[in-house]
Amino acid sequence: MAGKPVKANLKMKLKGGQASAAPPVGSTLGQYGVNMMDFINPFNEATKDRQGKDLTVHIQIFEDR
Repeated sequence: MAGKPVKANLKMKLKGGQASAAPPVGSTLGQYGVNMMDFINPFNEATKDRQGKDLTVHIQIFEDR
């Protein structure tokens, strides 16, 4: 079985535990029709121990979002 078709590969620099719906997250994910809160809440929870540190985030968006 083949994998899901990929719609986009994104790379962003964010501060740990501080992602919000403001740019760059909101505008970038919004243009692909992704619910940004499905990314923001898990990201902030997973990176709360690195609060304020610059992190490079790689996001793969599939056709079914």
